[in-house]
Amino acid sequence: MVRPLEDVRILDLTSGPAGGIATMILADFGAEVLMIERPGIDPMMALPASRMWRRGKRSLPLDLSTTAGLATLDDLCAGADVLICNWRYAALERKRLDYASLHARHPHLILCHISGYGSQGPRADYPGYEHLVAASTGRMRLFSGLADRSGPGFSALQVGVHACAQSAATGILAALLEQGADGEGRLVETSMLQGMLPHELAGMIGAQFPEIFSDLIPAVPPAVIEPPIPSLFYHPAQTSDGRWVQFGNLLPHLFDNFLLVTELIDVLADPDYDQGQMMLPQEKQEAFRERMLLRIQERTAEEWMAACVADGGVVATAHQTTQQA
Repeated sequence: MVRPLEDVRILDLTSGPAGGIATMILADFGAEVLMIERPGIDPMMALPASRMWRRGKRSLPLDLSTTAGLATLDDLCAGADVLICNWRYAALERKRLDYASLHARHPHLILCHISGYGSQGPRADYPGYEHLVAASTGRMRLFSGLADRSGPGFSALQVGVHACAQSAATGILAALLEQGADGEGRLVETSMLQGMLPHELAGMIGAQFPEIFSDLIPAVPPAVIEPPIPSLFYHPAQTSDGRWVQFGNLLPHLFDNFLLVTELIDVLADPDYDQGQMMLPQEKQEAFRERMLLRIQERTAEEWMAACVADGGVVATAHQTTQQA
């Protein structure tokens, strides 16, 4: 079977999942991906998932701290279509691997650059580590309800990495179309910050509108992290057989279905219950949470899943290990 990217040659200078996943996708569609790796062991290879994102690629150890190594890379660039890199901007310029320098030597070459914060601003040369970007851009403040304390919560899901990888892959595909039309290379840039932005649009709009329409909208006060009130509708719960079921009834009608299946529907009669927000005042909320968790302990995971599936309107799944999955 002919794959659509079989004639595309990509040099991958990245280390880690963002670039690795992007080139994995392109390799899956037939691109010839050559990983340029510094001699020795990349610490990222210790991550179990590295076996996944390294699939379908070849590897070439190359010491780019030497003149000979850079000369070899330059020869490879002459025959490649794409170079993808997640180095800091200062390092790219120092090695003459920035887009202006590369384009002067190899006008056909597409450069895809992945960073933590993008090419502009005071953080442009900061290292691109997912959780540093999440902490410094406010994402972890959104998880303040995960722990029984005030303050931000740790967000384990690597939203920036995966969204950034998808942006890099689609940007490279678009650049390849243009390259095919005029023979010219392109600069494709994306960042982990850019990957997180779609998840934070409400906060950005809330901050920017008062600045743009100051005569119409009052200024938004600085965010204050209140005592945590974790949601009732997105909750793991232990069952009578010691297993766990994850509930994800994020919309009011789904949570209503959950209340029916668990026979906790009487909470809707509480005048303090906000059905739209699925919330109670904190003291009542915690009392209901305890009641809810005790109710789930009355049946096995299999029994609860059977009830949820039979209802058809309750979002739930039993927790299991990767091996079980």
